[in-house]
Amino acid sequence: MNRLLLAITAVVTIAVVAVLAPKVMGAGSAVPTALRDAKGCLRSAPPAQTHTVLIDFTDRPLGEHLTHLEALKGSLLRETPLNAKILVAALTPDALHGPVTLLLEVCNPGTKSGPFSERPSSAPMDQYWRARFAQPLAESLDRAKALPESRQASPILEGITALSGRADFDGRIAGRRLTVVTDGLQLTPGVYSHFRGGDLWKAFQTSALPASTQADLTGVQVEIVYLRRPEFAQRQTDQHRAFLRRWLESRGTATVTFRGAPSPALKRP
Repeated sequence: MNRLLLAITAVVTIAVVAVLAPKVMGAGSAVPTALRDAKGCLRSAPPAQTHTVLIDFTDRPLGEHLTHLEALKGSLLRETPLNAKILVAALTPDALHGPVTLLLEVCNPGTKSGPFSERPSSAPMDQYWRARFAQPLAESLDRAKALPESRQASPILEGITALSGRADFDGRIAGRRLTVVTDGLQLTPGVYSHFRGGDLWKAFQTSALPASTQADLTGVQVEIVYLRRPEFAQRQTDQHRAFLRRWLESRGTATVTFRGAPSPALKRP
């Protein structure tokens, strides 16, 4: 009889804790891992928001490019909403399983004061955010910098297309953002290249590439972190950026912005 009463008491206690736990969370107490799991939104199908970052270091990154990457890390830490998902991938044309390699898949669990804390305190929630979100994000960007360069190919459009087909970044996701860190110089050996000059869009349309780059970017907000390379200044022109914008907009993007690109050349009267 005593054992039965103890069992009933334990069940009631667990039920009360389950009801009260969400109310206690805001009081600064330790938060159960199950309620603040950094991978919690990975189980939702689909997540409400996903920010995908594609890093193209197929050519060796310059010091200026690493500065751009550091600035991107800061903006991701500050601006990623609570429970939003982040994917970090690298363009790896030598990979056996497609043009990209996934480096990180994580959700923002938030801190004691909200989605982000400038100086995480010793509070359990803040330390959890640092260990499960901020640190893995920084490590994934470091891994991207350490990948070997591959000058033989730079399949940027194919990489974007591959990511757009993921179940956690397809057209069912209400809030989709895409950041591409790249010099934008597409190179698909034997098919299409930005190093040949001429009319980039016409050459693209008459190549076999459109059939394999049917990315669904409907409603996606796209930002290109444009990596300028002095040795390819004659290729990285207004026309080159116009090609990138045209292709992205043809795939249904909501917005396309460039960071790091020079202002469009002023037309002479």
